[in-house]
Amino acid sequence: MQRLDHLSAICCQLAETTRAGNTSSPSRLQHRVDAKDRSKNIIVFGVAEDRSAVVWRQTVDAALRHVTGSDIDVVDMYRIGRFVDSKVRPIVVTLRSAWDRRIILSNCRKLKDFEGRVFIVPDEEPDVRRQKVFDRIKKRAEREGKLVVVANGVLSVDGVNVYSLKDGRIA
Repeated sequence: MQRLDHLSAICCQLAETTRAGNTSSPSRLQHRVDAKDRSKNIIVFGVAEDRSAVVWRQTVDAALRHVTGSDIDVVDMYRIGRFVDSKVRPIVVTLRSAWDRRIILSNCRKLKDFEGRVFIVPDEEPDVRRQKVFDRIKKRAEREGKLVVVANGVLSVDGVNVYSLKDGRIA
């Protein structure tokens, strides 16, 4: 009991020290903690929908095993978005280590030999993903000789607004 009181007192002192040293603006460390850590995440595309999570999880495990040649320690995996019959939702896979992520991403070309069309990409911030899609659409339109205009983060191809850095695809 005495040891518990001692530890409790130490915790209170640490809390006071942290509060006393706190400024009105958040520190970089606090900002980094608040932001979602994506360093261990990958996104898997092309795995068929199934109401039973066991089925698609086994497919993802098999794809990862095919890429690396061994079992990978997966912390969590879940589908993104709402279920729609005609679409296949991507899967976010959280790995045990960033090293596993590196190995998978460097060997994902081996998925050409895997059954079905499965693709693996790194999980990135939405801003980064949108910028990459924006650049890809712009380059393709320029290659095809179309008129491309960029104004206020909105990409227009042949006078039609196609993509926005803020909102993504424009319907």
